[in-house]
Amino acid sequence: MKLLKGIREYLRVPRSARRIERDVRDELQMHIDLRAAELQRGGLSAEEARRAALEQFGDVGDAEQFCREADSAGESKRHRRSVFDELRQDARITWRQLGRHRAFSLTAIGTLAIAIGATTAIYAAVHAYLVRPLPYPNADRLYQMFTAPTRDRFPNAPRLDDVDWAPLYREFPGAFTWDLDGFTVAGEERPVAAVGAWVPETYFSTLGLSPAMGRAFRPDEFDAGAPAVALISHRLWMQHFGGRPGVVGESVRLYSSDRPTETEIVTIAGVLPANTWHINRFTEVLRPLPAPRMPYILPLPPGMTRAQAEARIDAIVRPQLGGTVDPAWRMGLGNLQDEYTRRARPVLLSLLGAAACMLLIAGASVAGAMVARSAARQGELQLRVALGASRGRLVRQLLTESVVLAGIAAGAGVALAVALLRGVESRLPSWLGSPIPSSTGALDPGWSVLLLAVAASSAVCIVFGLAPAWILSRRSIAGGLRRAERGSGGGLAPALRQVLIGAQVAFTMILLTGASLLVTSVYALGARPLGFTPDGVTSAQTLLPESRYPDSVSQVRTVNRLIEALETDPRIAEAAFVFGIPFGRGALPMPAYAEGAARDPVTAPRGGVTIATPGYLELMRIPLRSGRTFTDADDARATKVAVVSADLARTLFGGREALGQRFALGAPDGSSHQDSSLYTVAGVVGETSKPVAGEELPDIYLPYAQHPQGFMGVVVRARGDDPGIGEVMRTQVATVDDALALEGVSPLPSLVERDSATQRVLAGLLATFGGFALGLTLLGLYGALSYMVAQRGRELAVRAAIGASTDSIVRLVLREGSRTTVIGLVTGAIASVWLTRILASRIAGVQGGGVLSIALVGLVLFGSALAALAIPAQRAARVDPAIALRGD
Repeated sequence: MKLLKGIREYLRVPRSARRIERDVRDELQMHIDLRAAELQRGGLSAEEARRAALEQFGDVGDAEQFCREADSAGESKRHRRSVFDELRQDARITWRQLGRHRAFSLTAIGTLAIAIGATTAIYAAVHAYLVRPLPYPNADRLYQMFTAPTRDRFPNAPRLDDVDWAPLYREFPGAFTWDLDGFTVAGEERPVAAVGAWVPETYFSTLGLSPAMGRAFRPDEFDAGAPAVALISHRLWMQHFGGRPGVVGESVRLYSSDRPTETEIVTIAGVLPANTWHINRFTEVLRPLPAPRMPYILPLPPGMTRAQAEARIDAIVRPQLGGTVDPAWRMGLGNLQDEYTRRARPVLLSLLGAAACMLLIAGASVAGAMVARSAARQGELQLRVALGASRGRLVRQLLTESVVLAGIAAGAGVALAVALLRGVESRLPSWLGSPIPSSTGALDPGWSVLLLAVAASSAVCIVFGLAPAWILSRRSIAGGLRRAERGSGGGLAPALRQVLIGAQVAFTMILLTGASLLVTSVYALGARPLGFTPDGVTSAQTLLPESRYPDSVSQVRTVNRLIEALETDPRIAEAAFVFGIPFGRGALPMPAYAEGAARDPVTAPRGGVTIATPGYLELMRIPLRSGRTFTDADDARATKVAVVSADLARTLFGGREALGQRFALGAPDGSSHQDSSLYTVAGVVGETSKPVAGEELPDIYLPYAQHPQGFMGVVVRARGDDPGIGEVMRTQVATVDDALALEGVSPLPSLVERDSATQRVLAGLLATFGGFALGLTLLGLYGALSYMVAQRGRELAVRAAIGASTDSIVRLVLREGSRTTVIGLVTGAIASVWLTRILASRIAGVQGGGVLSIALVGLVLFGSALAALAIPAQRAARVDPAIALRGD
């Protein structure tokens, strides 16, 4: 009840209608009783006097209604005037206090602004990726279909080539798939490579897509044998066709990588909007898909759950596969947005958690400073109470100061957040490994997101600002005046400061542990032996259209001519073609089976298969351990050979000599399908460190002449540092075939660096947050102990006067500060164990540091805390008892 009364007093809540009605009734009854008593004294009986009083008073109901209305209006007017006057007074006093203590005000506002700005910016990114729906109609009903219960590989998965998917399309109207393809667009100044896809009609209706220029595909254009048409992206229209308005209806030569028999002359039907966001990047060219394959995206009908949809899919597919299918196998579904953001989610949530920790540390730091400041103002505040100010009035004043500080800091934090978002917007997709899911490709948080983040951040600041007000409400006037006279540090303030500082230490421990874990992982990634030399190597991709190079003989011959043309330029020392550029696209993970061994894809070792021309291993400086590398003799007529890494050789053949041994390769998806070919090991090379489909695998190299591909990577090693090497490569390729496009020219070191971009960014941000938090924590420890020394000056002087040594006083003061530090460290260490497990399991390339790294962080933090505590401890030891006692 006291709490409710205090809240009512603080808020100056006006009387309720029931209270007013009761007061009016009591007041009118009092008047009637007084008149009846007067009439009774005049000689009337009690009953006659009351009856006469009521008759003289008139209609009681009308009087009650009139008084209630008058009281309600007056109460509301008084409340508004009182609240406005008090708010104006509180604001004036607050501004005066902030101006009088500029150092404190600027420090508090700056601290909170940095924390609010960082938290708001990170929440805006979280909202853009994880909260805001994908820019499609009914995006929450879109699901991605897997060929296994989850995205993970399923052993002995059945092959689905002969499944009739028509019933599934009828069950889920709007389902669609795509057939990814690589195109070469010719006909302008220079041919360009464009990634695209063949899509069905439902692709456009389900995603709500329509061209900005021209028209969409007509239904008859999805039939086999229909005139060849295409939609192109806005980027391709601007960069390759110069943004010509008349491009719609033009015919261009379009070479397909996967469908060489398709018509080369294609009519451009339309241009997609500039702000179109697609699920994947294969949208430079879209062609009609005549016969849909296995659906890739399913829109769930209203009311159907994911479990129900998976059951319907299983009921349609399983009967078509026969009775040999593993009972545990089924086709699964995953929410499209969750699947798209699966890589970005753990990074963003980790950053949001770190920013929240930093915000709490900043709030606790400012709260600790305000507690000390309110204690220093104790005499002033208690004197105001003695002069008539209510306790609630003073609490309101202190809360007003907290609100003003939080408001100013929130405004500065919003400005900082907007600046941060503009600065990282273009870099964020590369850091997180996926474009921002937005039709504009921008973070575009909007005012609602900014206000929500700022409101939450400000609420934290205001809650921490309640601390000094709560302490003040628990103190008596006399006790406060006596403490003001003595300078005693007793009461709730020291205990609350210790709690706040302990929380700061714990959160700082968590941040520093996460930062150290990520920094160590990034350092390990940078220090790992790659097994090859990327410096001086430039990579690119090209496509040999099967319509121009219909057989393997023509493809191999052309590749050899391209290598020769590249190496004739004096600026290029070596050149090779490869399917599977390191840290790029192409290498396939496949299970390998030694000849005669059981072909079990679950237990078999897996390797990353790379197809390369002779000279590739030498160009990459991959060391040869035994045997030989590829030669021109390893063609289609020769025995199928392979070069394997030493690690795979040991795993596959045990302790036997690998040279001359034979092995087979399984399917990349881990299904039971097997390749009957056997490969003879011609050479063993050193290990390379590079990801293959998201994991590190030993290497298997196959000769290009025995496995020709249309889509290949080109790698060259320049003789020097030539920034124009990409243009040199294009020029030399054009001398062989001016219709070949060379795209994706990039120095190989940049691909290596991009692989660890996520870890580097996360490590850098956490290190920044941790450093900021460490500074605040050390400052808080220093300030709290300094204040304690000042408040307990009389006690320390008495100790010194009765013979306490300097060392004992130093130990006493250090014990006060280190106790709080140790409690915070223990709490933070427990949370850090959980944190390291989360980071190691959710973020690729991060390994758990164990107890040792947590202990090292704890030692560093404890040592820093002792250094911060040493100054006030030494100051306490130098207290002159005579001066301190005389001053008291």
